[in-house]
Amino acid sequence: MTDSNEKPSRWQSFAALKRFFRASWWRHTFAFALAFVRYFKAPVILSTLGSLLLTAGLQVLSSVKPGADNVMDGNKLFPALIGFSATSMIAGILMLIALFILVMRLAGFTRAYLKFPLNQIGAPDYQKKIAQDLSQALETVRAHKGTLVKAWLTSTVIMIPLLFVWCACSAIVTGLTPEVIAQLQMPPEPVNNLKTGAGVALLVVGLILSNYSMAVLAMSTMLSKSVKEVTIDSLWLSIIASPALTIVSLLVSIAVYVITTPYAVPLLFQPAPTTLTIDFMSYAWQIWQGLSSLIVIPMSVAMLCEVLRDSVVPLES
Repeated sequence: MTDSNEKPSRWQSFAALKRFFRASWWRHTFAFALAFVRYFKAPVILSTLGSLLLTAGLQVLSSVKPGADNVMDGNKLFPALIGFSATSMIAGILMLIALFILVMRLAGFTRAYLKFPLNQIGAPDYQKKIAQDLSQALETVRAHKGTLVKAWLTSTVIMIPLLFVWCACSAIVTGLTPEVIAQLQMPPEPVNNLKTGAGVALLVVGLILSNYSMAVLAMSTMLSKSVKEVTIDSLWLSIIASPALTIVSLLVSIAVYVITTPYAVPLLFQPAPTTLTIDFMSYAWQIWQGLSSLIVIPMSVAMLCEVLRDSVVPLES
């Protein structure tokens, strides 16, 4: 571990980017992600089931159409609303359970990945060592989950002001649609300027939150610092490493979006549909999102961890 009094340098994070140009690093990261599938499949299955249930509820609700007099039939609408509410509740419970398991297991993955010496890539029993390190890291995380949760909750409290800003900007960007602007008779030019500013703020604040969250995850899973030290040192690390971390975060976000939700890419270049259409492909895409996440999410976390490696673990490369 680096000296507790030694502050990480931004050049460490930039130096780490050179590893992305090595084929051996990508093979190593893929091997780690592949070994992690056995632990990662449970939260992915639960979240995928939740998404499928939510999609089914939306399909039932969207199937109810107004009659010729433009009035909804209560005999059809109320059962649909009840069905949608029930499926949404079950989906929400499944997704909350999945989220808790996912965070804890990604913490184990982060610990194992960061503590694996890069100079042992390709060594004898390499695959066996990855499996052993993952198992040990997950056991360690489970044994220290109380300390980790305290660190994460404390860091979340620090992020609350920015979370409010993020939510407000998100509401402006998504809520001020052309229909809403016309209905409220708002002047288009100032509103569009407001939406542009909110969009920029949404991106900037989102990156700040992402960088700090990643720093907290990496720092906390090393289990070498107190909750207070993790909170403060992670804030400093996220600031110092922000240039490199931001570049990688943007690339990772684009890659995850394109790979896991390719059906949504065309929507970026055309107006959003005015009606909700749910068919067989809606379910197929939910399943694809879950399957692709098994590898894409761990590899994305690994890329972000690599930027921070030299600041939180001994220099082993």
